[in-house]
Amino acid sequence: MNSINLHIYPSPMTHESRILKETKSIADANLADQIFLVGMWKNGLEEHEQIDAKRQIWRVRPCIGNQESPSIIKALRYLEWQLRIFWRFRAGSVKYISCSSLPVLPIGVLFKIFLKSKLVYDTQEWESDVAGAGYVRRLLLKLVEKSLIHFVDAVITVNDSITELYKREYDLQNVTSVRNIPYRLQEETFKQDNILKRKFGIGENEILYIFQGSFGPGRGISIILDVFSRVDCHRHIVFMGFGEWEEQIKEYEQAYPNIHFQEAVSPSEVSRYTRGADVGICLQENIGLNYFLSLPNKLFEYIINGLPVIVSDFPEMRRVVDKAGCGWKVAVDRDALLALVNNIALEDIATKGARALQYRKTIGWQHEEKILLQVYRQFDAKYKKTARKKAQA
Repeated sequence: MNSINLHIYPSPMTHESRILKETKSIADANLADQIFLVGMWKNGLEEHEQIDAKRQIWRVRPCIGNQESPSIIKALRYLEWQLRIFWRFRAGSVKYISCSSLPVLPIGVLFKIFLKSKLVYDTQEWESDVAGAGYVRRLLLKLVEKSLIHFVDAVITVNDSITELYKREYDLQNVTSVRNIPYRLQEETFKQDNILKRKFGIGENEILYIFQGSFGPGRGISIILDVFSRVDCHRHIVFMGFGEWEEQIKEYEQAYPNIHFQEAVSPSEVSRYTRGADVGICLQENIGLNYFLSLPNKLFEYIINGLPVIVSDFPEMRRVVDKAGCGWKVAVDRDALLALVNNIALEDIATKGARALQYRKTIGWQHEEKILLQVYRQFDAKYKKTARKKAQA
């Protein structure tokens, strides 16, 4: 019977770069015969999408309610979504199941109990401290995580600070850091591309900053918009991505000629667009441990593409900038960011950009995937032993 690897995450699976990298690594290492990225259906997307010979996306379309339904209906819709996943694979040989968020951990435990699957809790944040969640919700999240985490075979986090938190909080040993770093391009394919400056009519001697990723809460977008509405006209910012702040960004674009919006591009095009800027901005706000201890993918996306970076003066991001000397740390404050942006010169960008190019040689998913595969291989022999027993029964 073919072995199956499930990666479950409650999203449409359109921009989940980390899950795409992880599943490619697992496929290339032949650790599973079939790999399913299981997400939520969204209008306009295919329910089933083949990525390659081993990997496919299944966007589950619940029958109950919709995204505009009242909260109780949404809860039932979410429960139906999980039960349909379990029902489809209940008789399969699910070798590994990876849950990439706390709300889907219960279904992972179901597979663990009934199918003896190996369960990986591939958390992308400190899950019990979600930004914007009220006290009651945080308490419920904490209770769920505390109740279920000891069913987990391995926990994967995105940085060392969160790894240490999980070890201390739950007395765990099998917790591993796998940073969310893009693939490093080979030097011969690394070429500068001024696509963004050409598109927005920005001069070669003008400075273009870039913010890319999700336009969600806690990412300093209001601060950045305010700052660039006040800087001199030769300093530009482009917001590339999607999210709830998109309309406000477009309003600022209409009012200020140095503020620009670029809709999200396909994962294969991100690097090309990123290299069209001069400086990357990664300004997380301190609205919870998730953000204070964050080490965002976009920080490495900038560095991998040779951009110096501006980061919040928080532990994990500070560690990268201090080690590489490839950017500037700043207080999450309008006046502090305004002063920094106004004082960065082209010569500064060239110096720190050269350090980013040096540091990029030491990082990349090529390094992180080795750590990821060690996590899966450590219990691969146990799975094979269990499979033999089931076949003999």
